[in-house]
Amino acid sequence: MKSHRWLTLEEAALIERAAEDWLRVREVEFNPGEYAARLLVDMELRSADCARRDIASLGRSILLEMPGEIAPLSYTLVRPEEEDLQGARVSILSEIGLACIGQVVCSEISLPFGIATFIGFADARPFPVECRGRARRRSLLLPYHGMLVPALQDLHRITTP
Repeated sequence: MKSHRWLTLEEAALIERAAEDWLRVREVEFNPGEYAARLLVDMELRSADCARRDIASLGRSILLEMPGEIAPLSYTLVRPEEEDLQGARVSILSEIGLACIGQVVCSEISLPFGIATFIGFADARPFPVECRGRARRRSLLLPYHGMLVPALQDLHRITTP
């Protein structure tokens, strides 16, 4: 299965180191190391000076259309040491970061609380209209009530190596 992820060498190296640590953990219901390893197998390597501007990458503020939210939410993808959940700066090694990194605009992204749509960048022109309205809730048992910071903190505790 090709996921069409486009990572720089730095992004791939960060994910690879974390995956190695996560895979050492045994007997857990969800091991992010397995997800990260699959991501690395399916990704395409791109140069750090790649001219494409439609890829979610380190330092970019992305817009996600989330289930249950009226307006798109903005997250900035950062290195683990720069993470600031109050400021919506999400590590690429968090569950949301792993799901978003390397994705192209209009990609559907599977998150614990549903399927989000990557609709563009907070620092760019308006996002494409054809991407809007795709986000959907995964399950009635996992509703998302707009509690961004607590939800991110819970995900962070689960996925931090």
